[in-house]
Amino acid sequence: MIIGAGVSASAGIPTADGIMNEIQTTYKNKYERLKPKEYAEHMKVITPVQRKELINRFINNAKLNPAHLYMSSIINAVKKNYLRKL
Repeated sequence: MIIGAGVSASAGIPTADGIMNEIQTTYKNKYERLKPKEYAEHMKVITPVQRKELINRFINNAKLNPAHLYMSSIINAVKKNYLRKL
């Protein structure tokens, strides 16, 4: 199943740009020193623990939307062999 960033964004989880902006503001000292350009470089600015906390904060505040419910229904149908392929 292929989904786009819009599913997460509509649930309140920011896109890569939003996460980069959050890192720039929350970890300003580290950001200013390293001046990352790409998403992966932004993620390297913070520790693994800080990354997990950042992502978990977004996930914990996310709201389910219809796309999530449809995906769940499709996955359950595959698990119950109502559908053979996804």
